[in-house]
Amino acid sequence: MDLKECPRCKSKSIDLTKYISLMMVSMHQAVFTVRCPVCGHIVRDIWPIPQQMMGQVMDAARRLGAGMGISQQDDDDTDDEDGLGEGSDIDFPFHDTKE
Repeated sequence: MDLKECPRCKSKSIDLTKYISLMMVSMHQAVFTVRCPVCGHIVRDIWPIPQQMMGQVMDAARRLGAGMGISQQDDDDTDDEDGLGEGSDIDFPFHDTKE
């Protein structure tokens, strides 16, 4: 098990599998929010996703339609130009269209 160091108490006791929250930023990295079991400090940082969690994280991303390069084509949504799902009318890039 790869334990991370707490920036407050310096103990190497943070287990990423016991996260409070996780937000994927790439296929192999995520922002983890974890609590140090020694001092109770809440730590938020970007770390590689532990290999033992990869299947669970990818499965959750698939179920949420979170992307990360995972194709989930919906045959009924062939006119989805912006990739945000059916009914989306957001134009990119965001800018003021007033003249």
